[in-house]
Amino acid sequence: MTLALQTQGIDVRYGQRLANRGVDFAVETGSIHALVGENGAGKSTLMHVVGGLVTPSAGSLRIEGHDVTRFSPHDAVRLGVGLVHQHVMLVPSLTVAENVVLGAEPAKFAFAGNLGLLDREMARQKTRELSQAVGVPLDPDRRASDLSLGERQALEIVKVLYRGARILLLDEPTAVLTPPEVERFFQVLTRLRDEGRTIVIVTHRLDEVMDIATGLTVLRHGRLAFAGTTAGRTVHELGRLVVGDTDLPEVERPAVPDANLAPRLRIEGLRVERAKGHAVVDDVTLEVRPGEILGLAGVEGNGQDALIECLAGLRPVVRGRILLDGQDVTRTSVRQRREAGIGHVPEDRRERGLVVRDPVAANTVLGDENRFARKGFMDDAAVLAYADVLVRQVDIRPPDATLPALALSGGNQQKVVVAREVGRAPRVLLCAQPTRGVDLGAMARIHKVLTDFARQGGAVILLSADLGELLALSHRIAVFRRGKVAELLRPQDTDARSLGACMVGATSREVAP
Repeated sequence: MTLALQTQGIDVRYGQRLANRGVDFAVETGSIHALVGENGAGKSTLMHVVGGLVTPSAGSLRIEGHDVTRFSPHDAVRLGVGLVHQHVMLVPSLTVAENVVLGAEPAKFAFAGNLGLLDREMARQKTRELSQAVGVPLDPDRRASDLSLGERQALEIVKVLYRGARILLLDEPTAVLTPPEVERFFQVLTRLRDEGRTIVIVTHRLDEVMDIATGLTVLRHGRLAFAGTTAGRTVHELGRLVVGDTDLPEVERPAVPDANLAPRLRIEGLRVERAKGHAVVDDVTLEVRPGEILGLAGVEGNGQDALIECLAGLRPVVRGRILLDGQDVTRTSVRQRREAGIGHVPEDRRERGLVVRDPVAANTVLGDENRFARKGFMDDAAVLAYADVLVRQVDIRPPDATLPALALSGGNQQKVVVAREVGRAPRVLLCAQPTRGVDLGAMARIHKVLTDFARQGGAVILLSADLGELLALSHRIAVFRRGKVAELLRPQDTDARSLGACMVGATSREVAP
C-alpha cells in the first residue's frame, strides 16, 4: 500500500487552544477517504495543514513520499495538493475562465522579461475540457457572480485540476446538491479516483460516507478517535464514533397544526424579478399557520431562495402581497419586518448572519441592540448575561461569549445565528439552510430549537438542500420549479428519492391541501 499523504503527531495551537492534538492521518493513493467529526473537532484545521494554509507547531507531513518541511499554499500546489473550501473562494466580477487560470495564466507573445498577454482562448478551452470532465459543463465567459452555488463548487474543483492536483481535499462538497446531483457528483469522484487521483472528503453526511468512501478517519476534540475503513460499518455506528458518549437531544416533528387557525403568514400572487421582466419568483401563493413548519425544496436557482430573501425584505416585490397575521407588510423595510415579528436565519451565516470579528455576545443581539441600551449606551453586562443563557441553551462551543465569532467552528457560528433569531421570539422564522455544514450534534440541537419554536406556536418556513431534513421536520413541502410552486407534498406521502425527482420535474404528484 502506498500513501498519498501522511501526518504524524500534528499539533496546531491557537493561543491557549489546541485545535489538533497529536493527529496521525494517512490516506492511501488512489482512494476516496472520509474525514469526519463534530464541528470544532479539528477537521478543517488538519486540511489547512495539508493544504499549506496552517503551519503546525509540532508533527510531520509527507506527501507522496516526500517530507514536507515548508508549509505554504504554493508548496502544496507544487506537490499536487488541491484544497476546495466549503466557502467558495472566487472573484465574482471575473469570468469562469478567468477564475480558473487566476494566478497561473496561460500566456502568449511572451518575451524575455515580459510575461506576455493572457491567452484567453487557451483559458476558455481548458475550462471547457475540465468542466466537462467533472460533469458540470460551465460557460467560460459567464461571470462567477451569476453561477449557482453548485456551479461555483464545480468551478472550484476545475481550478485545482487546472493546477495539476493529484490529491483533492474537498470540504463539504455535497452540502448544496440534490440527491440526483450527489449521484452525478459521486460518479465524477469515482472517475477521478479511477484515473489515479486521491480524494479526501470532509463531510457531516454520514450516509454519503458509507456510499462513496473506503478509508475513514474520525476526529474528536482535536484528537484521532478512529482510523480504518468503512467496511462492515453502519451509519449508526459511524454516528457513535463521531459523537462518542454524548447524548443527542431527541427531535420529533410537532403535531399537525389546526387547519382552522388563521394563517400566520400569507403570500398572495408574489412576483420577484432578478432583472426587469425576468421573474425568479412567479405568481406564488402560500401560507403557513401557527405551529407549522413549511418546507421549501427545489434545485438551486428555481426561486425558493429568492422567496426567503423577499420575505425577509432583502428583495423588492414586483407584484403581490405579504400578510403577517393579516397585516400587509409588502412594502416594509428589513428592520420594520423584524420589529413586526419576522426572524431570518440567512443562507450565508458569515456574509449575512454574523459580524465574525465581534464577540459572540455582540452577535447574539445583532439588529436588536436597542433592547440592551441604557441611556444611550450598551449595557455590556446585560448583553453578556443574555448571551451566556443562549450559549448554554444551544451548547455553543467553546462556551465563552467573549470570544470573537471568528474563533468558532462553522456549526457553532450557525448555532449563534439560530439562537439569536429564535431568542427574539418572532412570529415567523425564515430558515435558509440552517444545518448546512454542521455536525450531527449541532444538527440535532438546531432541529430541537426549531421544533420547540413551532410547538410554542411559531411558524417556520424552512429552506433546505437536505431532503432528509425537510422530510423529518416539515408538515408540508412546497417544491419549486422555474420560480413557481410546482407541487405541494406531505412528507408521509414521499421519500428523498421521489422528492428529488419532483424537484427536477421527473414525476407529477397530488397537491396537498
